[in-house]
Amino acid sequence: MTIPFFAPLVREITDGIASLTAPMLVVANPAAIFALCDALVNAERVYLTVPELAHNDFISQGQQRFARIARSPQATPADTDAAAAARYHYRVVCDRVLQFFDASLRDDQAAAANLTETVPWDPAAPCVVRVPRGATSPASYDSVGEIPPTPRQFVRLLATPGIEQACQALERSRLSAPHSSPPCRWMWCAGLWTKQKTWKGNSHCGFCISLIGSNPRTPTSWRNCVRRDPRGVGHKISGL
Repeated sequence: MTIPFFAPLVREITDGIASLTAPMLVVANPAAIFALCDALVNAERVYLTVPELAHNDFISQGQQRFARIARSPQATPADTDAAAAARYHYRVVCDRVLQFFDASLRDDQAAAANLTETVPWDPAAPCVVRVPRGATSPASYDSVGEIPPTPRQFVRLLATPGIEQACQALERSRLSAPHSSPPCRWMWCAGLWTKQKTWKGNSHCGFCISLIGSNPRTPTSWRNCVRRDPRGVGHKISGL
């Protein structure tokens, strides 16, 4: 919401909150925090998070790119697997969109039943979160349970009660889900970086560095960056 490029769009939407009353389906990757959508309190919202899809992969343009790469004579087994995974998750998006339209426009109760909330939320699988009219935040995070916080819950942990509890939640996620989605990990660490403002000499940020560097699904370039220049990782994270 703070990126200058999107300022006119954000202003237009927030100025029109009172008139935004129709149900909406919002689709994103699991690292999304839905800050703008949480402000649209006069509408019923359905948040769908889908892993393995980058920005353009949620539309046919991205899927065509995967298919073209997979058909290439130089394609590797990894390329074929990536194309299949992207196609599968794209199909999930298409199916959910049709269910949402059937439920919202045709009052199809069977379709509405298929859009029930996913419990527990999982960054490694497609998940649905239902947000009723009037709601501006997720359910409170269970700080004594073993389930890691969702990104929406984590950003609120940073604000209240603060960094110490947020770090504890981050550690809990590392222990309970060591192979969880890297984008979620990076989003969590980005929150700590933004909150703390500096990496040098800070144990919280050092914890984030170790978390990123030890995650087996963290790209090699990131792990190398951690070893060479921890502060550089801080700058990279802050730009996510």
